[in-house]
Amino acid sequence: MDSKALKFMLSLLSFPNYRAPISHVKPTPKIKAAERNHLCQELRDREWVACSEKIKTLKISAQGKALLKLGEVEGGLTPEEFQVLQGISAGKSSPNKIDLPESDLLNITEIIEHLARRELLVLEKEIDEVWLTEKGQKFLIEDYDPTDQSGTITFSLLADYLRLVRQFSPPTAPGVINTPRDVSENHLPPSKLINQSATFSINELDILQTIRQLDIHLGALKNMPTDMPTDISPRLPSDEDILQLILQLDRELGTENYLPIFHVREQLKDLFIREELDQVLYRLQANQQIQLKSLEEVIHYSPEYFEAAIPQEKAWSLFFIVRNYPEISGENQG
Repeated sequence: MDSKALKFMLSLLSFPNYRAPISHVKPTPKIKAAERNHLCQELRDREWVACSEKIKTLKISAQGKALLKLGEVEGGLTPEEFQVLQGISAGKSSPNKIDLPESDLLNITEIIEHLARRELLVLEKEIDEVWLTEKGQKFLIEDYDPTDQSGTITFSLLADYLRLVRQFSPPTAPGVINTPRDVSENHLPPSKLINQSATFSINELDILQTIRQLDIHLGALKNMPTDMPTDISPRLPSDEDILQLILQLDRELGTENYLPIFHVREQLKDLFIREELDQVLYRLQANQQIQLKSLEEVIHYSPEYFEAAIPQEKAWSLFFIVRNYPEISGENQG
């Protein structure tokens, strides 16, 4: 891995949940968008980062034009598909410019993707957001071995990296120092780092070797216990509890069965990490108790709401929770 790819991953550590719009990720101050996207794609192929994409432009194919001329019925198109093809044929090159009934707006991405699979549309996509995967975090902590000595790393990147390390580092009892394993004498002494300016760039190899030495003194990450004691953990809400919470929040906030995921995350942030709550919502959807819907119109919500949505690789992020059976247990009581 070259220094730019490493800095791409390290720069994600400064964002909440290690996730950011691709345009905000700057491994070098003057990096060009094409080079940044290429780095992102390389890291995605290695599964160290993941990203969501949005549709940049839409074009109707020759086959799509032919079916459009045949008309809705003879062309074998649904009314919604016909309207989408008509809109794109008229020069509307992005999903939010296509006129559809309000009830169909949330499904427009699905309609477009379906038409593209039938080769009736040609899509041009661009990377929207990028985030560091668990595999990428594990690679940075346990597996990366710096060999490129031409790059430099700033202290801000070092600080973000140390926060990542400490997040997974096992705690030690007061006054106890773990016995270090054999360490090469060529490692940079930690004292050399302490007096440096916060904006001073130092050799990439030296700084990561120093981090490894600090890690050895704090305790080896590879040997840290993975099982947490269960006798002191509070009982986590069940899927049914969370379904009842969705109902309660929908009532209190007046969201009319279109509850933004943001509110559920806020209520459960001390009990569930992001991925755990995502899995609960996916289970409720698989059990046909809720539906997860995307959002096209973005002007009415803050960035915090969008951060709480569930990203999709080839579609808009899942933003709303819609209950399939509003009259669930307890709704009409009281």
